[in-house]
Amino acid sequence: MKQLFPLICLSASLFLCSCGSKQVSELPVIDVNRSYPSKELILQDIADVEYIPLETKEGFLIGEDLRVQYMDEEVIVTNNKEEILFFDRKSGKALYSFSRYGRGPGEYLSIHSIAVDRKNNELFVTEGSFSSDRNPVYVYDLQGKYLRTLEYHNIGFAMHFHNYNDDYLFWYNQKTEDPFPYKLMSKTNTVFTQLPVEFAGRDKMSITQNRENGGIITISPDGNVLLKIPGGYIFSEPGLDTVYRWETATGKLIPLLARTPSFHSMEFPIGVFITGESSEYLFIRTIERKFDFEAYSGFTSVYLIHDKKEGIFYEGLLLNGDYVDREVFTVNSRVAVPVGTNVIGLQAWKLMEAYENNKLRGKLAEVASTLKEDDNPVVLIATFK
Repeated sequence: MKQLFPLICLSASLFLCSCGSKQVSELPVIDVNRSYPSKELILQDIADVEYIPLETKEGFLIGEDLRVQYMDEEVIVTNNKEEILFFDRKSGKALYSFSRYGRGPGEYLSIHSIAVDRKNNELFVTEGSFSSDRNPVYVYDLQGKYLRTLEYHNIGFAMHFHNYNDDYLFWYNQKTEDPFPYKLMSKTNTVFTQLPVEFAGRDKMSITQNRENGGIITISPDGNVLLKIPGGYIFSEPGLDTVYRWETATGKLIPLLARTPSFHSMEFPIGVFITGESSEYLFIRTIERKFDFEAYSGFTSVYLIHDKKEGIFYEGLLLNGDYVDREVFTVNSRVAVPVGTNVIGLQAWKLMEAYENNKLRGKLAEVASTLKEDDNPVVLIATFK
């Protein structure tokens, strides 16, 4: 099913690859120009689903845009006031919050990503800017006390950023000039260790237009180039003709999925992104690098499902069975949540409207029956089986 999405804002050679041509030829191959048969999956059949209504109270107001940044025993979200809000993972009860918005020492102007180190009681905030040569990481304790700033310059933009281990943060460089995009960043200084994976000739999904006033506008779709999985990651660089699985323990780069035609052979290239994985299915989103600036629309997306057991691709939808009319559930890999878990926000007023029209059932209907129109969103947590 093709959809146009609002904006949210890599032929390559491999330096390391332990695969031969036979292995690559046996990979499942997705044809991005082909129309595949339709398939619908019910979320509850392949995942355990929870609904957590986030408590609404003064100092903990989220608004329409729910930005879940992290989740373990707590759900950490940010709002348009650049506040960092902590809620209990099970009950949704508001716990505590803080903000360090400003221009002074230890203060940020915006929040792009958050990483949490529970063992050392530290929280890392990337301010993040595509255009700036300076991209600091601010470090606080979990109660909001400023500890230090990690300064780095001319390194690139940390598009993906999360806790890796006791000593390092995982850091993905968005800038395509860097052939080693996957890095480990020290938590105490700005020393980087590159993962031994080289993607030469990386490409990007963003589109730039020169404006009449001499300015330049760059827009980009929300493509997920990185998916954390048990024991490693899935890398979906859009300029590559293969999607790879990286094993953290062995340091092996293993081909997972091939695509055709080549990204660089297309007039309007189509990127392939892995958005989620269950024991039976691989969830895929393709995005066409084409945008109409006058209509301000484009980046057409198609959602696909790969049945790993049968080896078949479908143009598929994942539907929430707690809606009578089966609302579409979009798999999202950008949130730093436990492996195999997906999180989305459900607006209170929309749930109330659906409940009043008898379109909800089960636990979701119970939760919706207690909501008020201006309540905080309800967090849907889906853990794939």
